[in-house]
Amino acid sequence: MGRIKPFIHNPYKVGPFGLLCQLCWIEDLLNASPKEMLDQVVVTYSIKYLPCSNPDCLTCLTAKGHGPYWYAHFTLAGEEKKVFLGKAFKPMDLTKILMGERMGAKKTDPIHQEEQARSYEKAQQEEAELGAVNPEQPLDYNSDNPLIDRVGPIPSRQKNKIESSPKLPTEADFEQDLRLLKGAARSENLKYVYRNLIKKYHPDQFGNHPKLHHWMTEINGTYHRLSAR
Repeated sequence: MGRIKPFIHNPYKVGPFGLLCQLCWIEDLLNASPKEMLDQVVVTYSIKYLPCSNPDCLTCLTAKGHGPYWYAHFTLAGEEKKVFLGKAFKPMDLTKILMGERMGAKKTDPIHQEEQARSYEKAQQEEAELGAVNPEQPLDYNSDNPLIDRVGPIPSRQKNKIESSPKLPTEADFEQDLRLLKGAARSENLKYVYRNLIKKYHPDQFGNHPKLHHWMTEINGTYHRLSAR
């Protein structure tokens, strides 16, 4: 997807004295007013897909991941900036960002931005399972930065989980898992899916059930064909 450039190109980036002009531009930018700074900044936008923390998530195993999430990119005083905007596209509010830079606001590193995106996705999944949150208290009610999505603590649905013995897979389970394995053919998770299926269908845990030998053979053959591509 192409990048959107709503602001003018920086005229100081070209010319016979490129390096000198760039240094002068940085000095002028630091001493300029917010409006003058806005006129010299170019903002571009990009999208990114991110995995969630659920190891059995079908979206992460068979597709790019969750998203798309929007990011804004711009250069200020010679330093590249990257700001997480969320799932819904919204133009960058440069006024607040530039004022934060002048006042020495705390920076958000790229790793923390991706953690916020994953937390955002996890919160939406939990909200769908647990029901709607309190309408009088929105999810980001304590947010200091409107450009960054924040989530509050999510109550645990079950503190004490009861571990059960493995259940014998059915024919329908095998067909669904085989489709999952084939669907992960073009992703980086092919080996991960294959290892999980080996654990699930290993004959030793069910007393050498006759069907499991046939299923294991088909799973192994499918994996080797897909990994050889």
